[in-house]
Amino acid sequence: MEEIKLEEVKNNQQYKIKAIDYNCDAAQSYGAYQNDDEYRLYDYVSSLSISCGFHSGDPMKIQKSLMTAKEKNICIGAHIGFPDIQGFGYRDMDLSKDELEACVLYQIGALKSFARIYNKEVEFVRFHGAMYDKFNRDKEFALNLAQACKKADPWLIIYGGDYENLTLIANELKVRTAFELNIEKVYDENLKQLNQNIDVEKLEHRVKAYLQYEKIHKANGEFVTLK
Repeated sequence: MEEIKLEEVKNNQQYKIKAIDYNCDAAQSYGAYQNDDEYRLYDYVSSLSISCGFHSGDPMKIQKSLMTAKEKNICIGAHIGFPDIQGFGYRDMDLSKDELEACVLYQIGALKSFARIYNKEVEFVRFHGAMYDKFNRDKEFALNLAQACKKADPWLIIYGGDYENLTLIANELKVRTAFELNIEKVYDENLKQLNQNIDVEKLEHRVKAYLQYEKIHKANGEFVTLK
């Protein structure tokens, strides 16, 4: 396991981060399977990724999340995934480009319809589960997925955890992107997430390293600057 040593980065330039978006997923319930604990998090975040019905998020849950976001002045985005309620969106699906586009338009469109009623803007899109993982590892899929998001709304910011593919879609499709840092995840030398989490006790040190120096500790023991 990695050992976090802040003194290793203290000699580096200290950055002044202007703003941080603390994001969490929302409407992660469906039908009889409800979890209201998520609402306790809303006081600590600045944006919500609201599930749009394919992997989770029934209409009532979507509506309640939107109403709460409006009440607390939290910006919202679409949390989209494969049509896989039973598997909570964690099972990969081999969809054609047209099928993928239809799935994206359906989900973003559903959230936009709710948002319009409550005078909220859908500002970003964040992928879920198997869709998130496939975006990270498959360049062709990443381009097709981003193109579908652009068709739904060319101003959407696409959140993602793979720096290389985010750069690819930004350059190729001229879409807006934001690299998200999952502080509990381990990253390799290419800033790709590994399928493992770090010990909870080390989270505080990782957060401090990023907030003070914009550094993330990689699996090989080195620090890298994220911008």
